[in-house]
Amino acid sequence: MKNLQGIWRRIAGPQNPSEDESKVDRTRRGEIAGALDATLHGMATTVGPLLLFASLLGPQAVPAGLWATFITALLPPFVVLLLRGHPALVLGSRSASLLAYIGLVMLLGQAAGGVNVPNAFLTAEQLAIGLAAGSFMFFAASSLVLLAGLLRMGNLFKMIPSTVSSGISNSIALLLAWLAFQQAMHNGWLAGLVAVAMFTSSSVW
Repeated sequence: MKNLQGIWRRIAGPQNPSEDESKVDRTRRGEIAGALDATLHGMATTVGPLLLFASLLGPQAVPAGLWATFITALLPPFVVLLLRGHPALVLGSRSASLLAYIGLVMLLGQAAGGVNVPNAFLTAEQLAIGLAAGSFMFFAASSLVLLAGLLRMGNLFKMIPSTVSSGISNSIALLLAWLAFQQAMHNGWLAGLVAVAMFTSSSVW
């Protein structure tokens, strides 16, 4: 009986076209919003490493920033496809990870060169040492996370309180705003215009 009712409903068509049209409109709006979200996230993933490397580590870090951009744009999506991940999952480097990595590079590079000047850029040798040491530490941390996943110890990550994650996000936002303010004050009107555009986009986002 239920099969006959279903066949009749398909033949007769929708009983309330306005409801179906509203559902289609909501679905369409959701798809457009999802596409914009993925596009903006992809732009941030692509531009983020290069901007942070060049602004915090100096001009000599631009090749490393380009390489980081290339890796983060190609390797994570390929791994997701290889492991048959969810097609709607957007992967890329987060600002928190980038800032933590760049902070490690700066600290380790300055420690290797014996220089402890906060506003000084690293030399090429210090940058190479910092990149190598920071990459090794991030690889070790990622290996521990992978090992925890293989051992099914994911419940340990639920112990991180929300205040910690929100504090990290807020501190990153303040750091990026301060960096944009410094660029606007010392590098002319063009850098100021870029900083204002970045801050406005981040606020809207």
